[in-house]
This record gives sequence, C-alpha cells and structure tokens, in this order.
Amino acid sequence: MQKSGDLLGYKGRLGFARNPGESLNSHLWRNLVAAYAMSLGNTGQRIRDISGRGNHGTASTTGANIPWVIEGEFGPVPDLTMADQQHFKLPLSSSLDITGSTVTMAGWVFQDANAGDGWARVCAKEDNAGTSDVMCMGSRQTTQNFFARINGDDIFSSLNIPLDTWTHLAVTYDGAVSSTTLFYSDGILVDTDGSVTGNIDASTKIWNIGGRETGNDVRTWPGRLDHIYIWDRVLFSHEIRQLYNDPFAIVRPKPKKTFFIPLVLSGLSGAKFFNIGSGVFHSSTGSKARNIRIK
Repeated sequence: MQKSGDLLGYKGRLGFARNPGESLNSHLWRNLVAAYAMSLGNTGQRIRDISGRGNHGTASTTGANIPWVIEGEFGPVPDLTMADQQHFKLPLSSSLDITGSTVTMAGWVFQDANAGDGWARVCAKEDNAGTSDVMCMGSRQTTQNFFARINGDDIFSSLNIPLDTWTHLAVTYDGAVSSTTLFYSDGILVDTDGSVTGNIDASTKIWNIGGRETGNDVRTWPGRLDHIYIWDRVLFSHEIRQLYNDPFAIVRPKPKKTFFIPLVLSGLSGAKFFNIGSGVFHSSTGSKARNIRIK
C-alpha cells in the first residue's frame, strides 16, 4: 500500500533536514544518531545519513555491487541478496557508540519469499570482540520471526514478518524498566519482553545496515530496506505510530506558524499579533496598520 508522502514532493530536500530546528516534528530529531531515507536521492554504493551527523554508509566490499530498484514503498531502494552478502557499512563514529540503557531501531522492510535459513539483520552494531552483535534488529529466516539482540542475547517477538510486502518495524530497549524491550509492527505494539535488563554493552565497532560484518557471517537482509533510523533513546508509542503514518515527517521542512498574542504597543491601534515563524509584529486596523520585524 502506498503511504502518504510523495517522492517527487521531497526529492532533493535532504538539505532541509540538517538540524532539529528545521523539522516540522523536531521531537523526532531528539537523540537521533543515524537516519537513512533510501528513496530520497540515494543510488549506487552509498547511503546518505540525513541526521546531520555525517554517518554516511558505503557498500561492503564483501559482496557484489548492490542494485537499486524502483519498486520501493516510496521510491528507489537497494535490493539486497543473501547469496551476494550485500550490506552497507557505517563509519567508526563516537555518535554511533551508544552507551547507557536505551536505544530505538526502526525502518521499513520488504522481505523476499524463499529467503532460506539464517538470521537476517535490518541493522546491527558489532561487539568489541568482533564475534557477534551488541545490538540488532532482524528476522529469523526459518520462520521470518521478528527479533532483536541486546548484549548478545536474542529476544523474540510473536510476529512473523510478512513476505513480499512492505512492513514498518521498530524495537525499543530501556534497560532500567521491567518491560525492557518493545516490538512494534506498522505502528502498533505487538510484544513486550523483560528477559534482558541493564545497560547496553559498550562497543566502538561499526554499525551495518542490511547485514553485519562479523567474519564471513554477514547475515544479509533478503530484500529491500528504506527509512532506517537509530536513536539513543526510547521513542514513545505515538512517535512510532507517527513514523508509520508519515515516514517523511523527519525530512519535511518546518512551516511558518502564526500565534496571536495580546500586545500593548505605543502608536499601534487595533488587533496586534506576533508571527512566530517570520518574526514580525502585525497591527491590523486603521491608518496606522503596519508590520514591525523583530531582529
């Protein structure tokens, strides 16, 4: 199903989404550490981080070149193949070294039929030992079971991710509460789990999108990905729902808004109000009607 948000309406607007103040929904920018809207101007062997942190991804040299297809939910997207071990590597960056006890991973996924066995990753952060993931979100391929990994422990939801259709997935983890791990599908909470608690293990290794880079065990996602976002906080349920209903919320420029404020200004008559978007005071009546810009 095609969601609201038209590629032609937003293509080329990546430059508008460089800081929280320029977003209509600036709360979604809070603690955002990486964001990849694949269908917004990305092609070839590179994906652009629109969070403003510069964590751009490049295709792994492990596999063959990654093809892009136009049959994305919102525009052209990478089409990954398990056999070719295709995925994107993110750079080493302190902004991606999530510490503390909270994380959110979210994104749109399309899982091909007959993907075979394996534990496919939507996104994954390697552990310092280089043998596994300190955290990840993905699908267990024998059943397409939606799972997360925190501190090397696998946590399973009851959801089997549908094949050959676009689904929005999200996982939140808060190690300081009883129900630490929450699973969402298409904006709806589907499961909670409290089997893993505490802080997330420290790791200075890389994140991967669509797989992982641990030895020869790549765990490529079998299909397509879009709007992959990572936060070092727990998103509220209404924020998860918003990401599903409006995938372009983060990249849409902020409109100007007008708020009426009672004012008493010498020399101005009639109604007076302040436009918070333009920074202009307006006086609306009589020969003294005027605008005053606040600098």
